[in-house]
Amino acid sequence: MVCRYVCDRTACFGALFLTMAFFGQISQIRAQDTGKAGSMPTAEQLAKANLTFKVIETEGGGYGYDVLADGKRLIHQTTIPGQPGILGFKRRSDSEKVAKLVIRKLKNREIPPAVTESELRELKVID
Repeated sequence: MVCRYVCDRTACFGALFLTMAFFGQISQIRAQDTGKAGSMPTAEQLAKANLTFKVIETEGGGYGYDVLADGKRLIHQTTIPGQPGILGFKRRSDSEKVAKLVIRKLKNREIPPAVTESELRELKVID
């Protein structure tokens, strides 16, 4: 029996783009226990870590954020996640909202903590 999977190309490309955008924005990941650069912490380690964020200014005059795990940079996000283009958030408060959402996802062991377009709309970050 041959099975065929039919999917909307837009949905497939959208999911691929979200995944690539997330992994492309992780600048440096360190394991909490080993301290080795390049080792990804487990979901359990991240759930137990002291996760904080720092709003950063981007080159285009917008805002982004860094997510820190026990004081070490885990995520460096200079663009609006899951959105095309290279622009950052227009408002500092928008950057804070999304950084808090990402931290909540990490605490809930959601790896990767991908941010959807509907979540951005709920937070009123995009129209």
